Amino acid sequence: MNIFTKHLRDSDSGWPASYRGSRYTTPVICFAAAGVLLSSLPVRAQQMKPETEEHVKHAAVMVFTAVSKREQGDTPMGSGSGFFINQSGLAITNNHVVDPTHMKSPAEKQNFHYTQGKLAWTVITDSGTENEKTWNAKVLYQNETADQALLQVYDEDDEKLRWPHFLKLLPESRLSKRMKVWALGFPGGDNQKSSSKDEKHPEVSVTTGNVLDLPRTPGGRIRMVYTDVIARPGNSGGPMVDQDGSLVGTVTLMTKPEGREDTGGANYSALVPAKLTSEMVRNALILGKISGGSDLTPFAAALVNDEGRIFVPVYERKPEYDLLYYDDGDQIFGRITTDPIVWDSVLGKLEIPAAAVAYVMTDQDRSTLFIEGGNQIAAATGDMSFQFEPEGGQVGEQAFADIGVVGFRMPQERMAPATGEAIVFDTDTSHLVLNNIQGSAKFRSRAGVIEIPVEKILRFDAESSGKQVIRLQDDRRLTGTFEESPINAVIAATNTPIRFDLSEVERATFEEVMLNRSGVAGLNLPAVLAGASPDILRIARVLVSNDPSGVRDDLDRLMDPARLRELADADKDQIYLLDAVAKLRAGEAKPASKAFRKCAKASDENIAAYAEACAAVLKHYNDFTFEGKPLSDRATFVAAGTAMGEDNIREVRDLLKDARNSTEHTRAVYRKGLSTIRKKETAMLASAIFVGAEADDELIRLWKYGRDLCAQEVSRLNEALGIDERDGRRGRRSGGKSNKNLAQRERDSLSEEKEEAEKAWETFMISLYEYGFRIEDPDIQERREKRDQDDSTEEP
Repeated sequence: MNIFTKHLRDSDSGWPASYRGSRYTTPVICFAAAGVLLSSLPVRAQQMKPETEEHVKHAAVMVFTAVSKREQGDTPMGSGSGFFINQSGLAITNNHVVDPTHMKSPAEKQNFHYTQGKLAWTVITDSGTENEKTWNAKVLYQNETADQALLQVYDEDDEKLRWPHFLKLLPESRLSKRMKVWALGFPGGDNQKSSSKDEKHPEVSVTTGNVLDLPRTPGGRIRMVYTDVIARPGNSGGPMVDQDGSLVGTVTLMTKPEGREDTGGANYSALVPAKLTSEMVRNALILGKISGGSDLTPFAAALVNDEGRIFVPVYERKPEYDLLYYDDGDQIFGRITTDPIVWDSVLGKLEIPAAAVAYVMTDQDRSTLFIEGGNQIAAATGDMSFQFEPEGGQVGEQAFADIGVVGFRMPQERMAPATGEAIVFDTDTSHLVLNNIQGSAKFRSRAGVIEIPVEKILRFDAESSGKQVIRLQDDRRLTGTFEESPINAVIAATNTPIRFDLSEVERATFEEVMLNRSGVAGLNLPAVLAGASPDILRIARVLVSNDPSGVRDDLDRLMDPARLRELADADKDQIYLLDAVAKLRAGEAKPASKAFRKCAKASDENIAAYAEACAAVLKHYNDFTFEGKPLSDRATFVAAGTAMGEDNIREVRDLLKDARNSTEHTRAVYRKGLSTIRKKETAMLASAIFVGAEADDELIRLWKYGRDLCAQEVSRLNEALGIDERDGRRGRRSGGKSNKNLAQRERDSLSEEKEEAEKAWETFMISLYEYGFRIEDPDIQERREKRDQDDSTEEP
């Protein structure tokens, strides 16, 4: 597709009248595509297996957009890249690839479709190979803010295309600076193909780069992924993956990471993070854009409601009975009498209480069991079965393989949220959040059999020889094979005991998280310091453990003045942050508070945000206790920050509720409102580190209120100055007096006030824009606000 300059565009809500028709352009940010150059950044040895590379190549596609003047798709508009995200033909690309009116005004969009006709899309699989094929596609769902579009690809019979090669979405927690990425796409687009109909399209290009930066929202969510790629037309919408072939993000911009604006041309690329793609698919499911015939197993775990229960809208769960959904559309109500459900997976034969199970989804040769809270375990369909009593019928044996989806009844009681530390255990077929892990993995190495605690493992992967390569938390590498050794744990969300072993698992990752806070960088010190040296990361892990003793000596060595003088400022900031946290954990309140305030000036925004939030908590609870417990305890500190954040959220919601009910707008109202917004914004920016996504949503609403308040003030001042808002010309004021009769001093004062309001408006717009490609569907937001408003309405 063509390269578009990224800009914010006039809309129906919030642009000052004097700005109508104008553009706010952010520097050196363009919609584009990327061809990738090798980076010189030091990274740990990361390699992609040949079979993984083949798989991701098959998952990447070319996407063509055309308009219909005489017949469907007779006028090509351009091409881009895309990729499959499930095995029933769902694909992702950029919105600017499939929509030539991307970021245009509603009037421009309407005019385009009136003059050009309807859009049509095609997708090329296995481009440039002997297996190249062209398929029709349809855009199911679009999000302009995120520059994402969801496609459904169809086969020759107009059925959903069955395609076994698709990309798993990388969890946000596994993103880190300097990690190696593989970019797939079609640099140069379709220009490599001649006009000959027999010639193949270009083959997919695979090149490597590294992640440079991961800016976050105040609530800790990664809002963009910057990489050292050079953007070129044709690769827009293409994926970047990690060494396991999981999606890191979708190429969408050529740009500069923040703080690198002075390095010449726009020689980096920005990605929409995979987490936001997952949120977009979730929105599409909630809004009914995806039909029940799709393979939903890659996304079901993301559909966890406020009560912690999995709920897939197209396969509704009921509190009073279980449901069988067959592929041909039949639905049968009844009661599953088998308890527990026996699940024969590579982790072993597991027994899961039926009350903990949400769904079993079967697609081709794999069945996936979804446990409440977002856990899942896949297995070969095999002969696993259960007893089912249909409504009005008799109990009989049912095979999971014969049923598309089994929806287990949804208990009416709320789930108690799991808290505390846990381990996220990810394999090719499973995702489990576990705590109370007991037992160790037995590993036969060259030196004999050794026992390795699960919490000490970072990841392991199978070599072509069949042996496993383990990476440990302390950066050691071991080669060998797992032996059968049962490990006992508890599935955190449902408090379900589970017993498994690793002897049949080919690869897995392990990650320590703080439950209910795992997505918030401010409470995950290793995530804040991602990309730091092994020494710094090791100390960070100790500081967030239950026993942070023993790090002072290591820190004092790092903080040796002679050593510090040799370090870059960014490396010093990491060490200063460790020092501040160490003082906090040691109970040194005043020194910790001073150290955090110093770190709040760090150039790394994640370090600065973490430090500001910690300093705010220490200031808020100036006796250094919360509910009678010292803030030096990590769990107490988290609880204190969360309570502070929730108080601030309630105050912002009250402010916005009062603003909705007020129709008065004067200079005094504007001034007071602006002052209040700034105070709440400062408090919320700190609180968001603890409260996370909920605070992100309220911050956006607060900024939108500030934007609208400024727009109203500009309109009021335009009226006072006698400016016609339709064309910007001065006219006659109400009452028949001309602007010429205004005193020069009054006119100048009003003009200065207007300029001030316009600058404040622009600041709010930049804050909204700098959230990056956040998925915020207007329909979803409207539902949420209506629900909040209904909940706050008192009964007469």
